[in-house]
Amino acid sequence: MEQDINSALTQVGGAVFQSLVAPVLQIAVPLLIIGVAVLLLIRLVQWLEYRKSSYRAVTHKSFGAVSGDKDTADQLGSRGEYLIEHNLKGLSGYHRFLFNCYLPKDDGKTTEIDAILLHTSGIYVFESKNYSGWIFGRDSDRYWTQTLPAGKGKSRKERFYNPVKQNEGHIKWLLKYLSDLPNLRVYSFILFSDRCELKNINLTGRKHHVIHRGKVRGAVESVAAREGVHLSASEIDAIYDRLYPLTQVTAAERIAHLQSIREAQNKAAPHPKTRNRQEVCPLCGAPLALRTVEKGEDETEYVYICSDYPKCRYNRPAI
Repeated sequence: MEQDINSALTQVGGAVFQSLVAPVLQIAVPLLIIGVAVLLLIRLVQWLEYRKSSYRAVTHKSFGAVSGDKDTADQLGSRGEYLIEHNLKGLSGYHRFLFNCYLPKDDGKTTEIDAILLHTSGIYVFESKNYSGWIFGRDSDRYWTQTLPAGKGKSRKERFYNPVKQNEGHIKWLLKYLSDLPNLRVYSFILFSDRCELKNINLTGRKHHVIHRGKVRGAVESVAAREGVHLSASEIDAIYDRLYPLTQVTAAERIAHLQSIREAQNKAAPHPKTRNRQEVCPLCGAPLALRTVEKGEDETEYVYICSDYPKCRYNRPAI
């Protein structure tokens, strides 16, 4: 009797599987295979595009450095720099890109430019910012403010050095390095991540452009159309050849640059709102470790990284 019952249940289960589960699997499995194939195809196209990019040719960074999902400070920085070129794809007029250009200063130290576009209309100097939240600032302020949600209807504010002033320093040393070339047209662009909202940015005049990274092509095309042609292809190539060696610095030179930034930061007084404040990870509660991120002019950025890394990958800009 028991065997007959088990046999009957098995037959019923098989019938249910055949009538309900099997048809679903017949649809779901092919769709899953198609979905995976599409994702792999997209990834392949992205990889092929990256292999042909100027960013890879200049920085020698791997595809994983700009496409991974770890969202570390280094990866966010590399991804943001690469996306400048990616978003300018199809830009008309002869042009060439340079990245991570270390320009010498009078004190023997260096300043780093994230990205440079040499175009027939002039030289575009880009400072890349990978922030989220709300961004507030004026071109005359020393520091700008980033506002982030802190849960339960609260928010927290972080300061960062005014990127307009930061890029002014970059342009100052760029023009000095190319001082034998008169009447260069140089345009300042500060590009923020599309994840943030430029809530209240006050600029005087059209000297600087503060926009989302995704809008950079339209902004550059607008400037190029207004300014006209100022550099020939041969002049662009000549400037590129002069600046390219400054993008190929050694590890020792990068360390020296970072050390100079740390020294400058150590001389700065801490902000009163952050003095003696214990920083903890909002995700896991572990202490946050303060790290420096190699950026442009001596006013660099600090980043808080969870001390429980790699178990917790939380990181955020600090003051």
